[in-house]
Amino acid sequence: MQNEVSLVIFGDICSDRGFRQIFSKGNSEELFGFAEQIVSDSDIAIANLECPLTDSLEPIRKSGPCLSGPPETAIVLARAGFDAVCLANNHIMDQGEDGLRSTINVCDEAGLEIVGAGENLQEARQPLIIERNGVRVGFYCMAETEFSIASDSSAGANGIDAASWVNDITGLKVRSDFIVVLLHSGKENYQLPTPLQQQLCRNLVRNGADLIVCQHSHCIGAYEKYQNKVIIYGQGNFIFDSVGPTIDTWHIGVIARICINSDRSCKFDPVYYYQSTRQPSIRALTESEMREVTERQISLNKTVVDPESVKNEWNIIVGRDAPNMLYLLSGYRGLLLRILRRLGLHKLLYKNTTRLSALNMLRCQTHRELLETYFENE
Repeated sequence: MQNEVSLVIFGDICSDRGFRQIFSKGNSEELFGFAEQIVSDSDIAIANLECPLTDSLEPIRKSGPCLSGPPETAIVLARAGFDAVCLANNHIMDQGEDGLRSTINVCDEAGLEIVGAGENLQEARQPLIIERNGVRVGFYCMAETEFSIASDSSAGANGIDAASWVNDITGLKVRSDFIVVLLHSGKENYQLPTPLQQQLCRNLVRNGADLIVCQHSHCIGAYEKYQNKVIIYGQGNFIFDSVGPTIDTWHIGVIARICINSDRSCKFDPVYYYQSTRQPSIRALTESEMREVTERQISLNKTVVDPESVKNEWNIIVGRDAPNMLYLLSGYRGLLLRILRRLGLHKLLYKNTTRLSALNMLRCQTHRELLETYFENE
């Protein structure tokens, strides 16, 4: 590998809610503002597409909101210069298998490559290789286990599974010069990795990944260099409206501008921005905003290099959030439950949404880690 490649990676894009009409109009300048030039100047541009693109709304049964975006979203992204979108996230199956198929079809028609999801697990595990300047950049995408994960016989996203990704990364090393892992993982609205998330990212480096970017947290996160490889623990939202009030970190994100060097190392140049439904939706930070973000980033980066500090910060979050989760899982006990079980009516005590939330807590890696940590600490 003798040439350099400029790569830009963008965080979560959701063309639903307050952005639906803007995407339907198809004006990329209104949406992306100064960021569109960053896309144009790059050799490769990729983003996480956080919703299925379909006009047929058939929301699945799950906990949390079911999202969707207009099919025109793919055209807007392609027109802005994006090369590919990652579909390995917890919302890509919100409108069922037909919603995923519609997304894949409209992306293909627009000339956008997709990675991280497919008709079955075998398809979802397939990496994407893009060659620029004689350099083969391989992308491998995974998401935590929620309601969107593919199986051997059903469509969905590629889930985090060590038995799979070790083999997949090993195979990708032979076919590419530089490996990027996009990981949909972490605690929402939390700017540090969980201890297990950090272990996973460092294991990915040890197994051949050159750059790891975590998405999903809806806020910018710490970043570190581990064995001379860059790990970014959160990009925030690129284009994502929210229902109800939001916290400040929801609106501030970072574009990962990467220069891939000839020695397989890379330089990370963060580009911070503010996103909202006002036009243009993406704007540069003010001087005071930039100063505040920079100070916070320095503090996060100092913390993340020490796993013990990461664990201590995580314990604070666990102590804050676990009681609410336990309340939901605790359920009913005593004579009433025993009587209803005998009558086969015990399920009436729990709403469908409660059962689905409990299921998500038990199988999602971050939710499960939070509960396990709480019980261990007790």
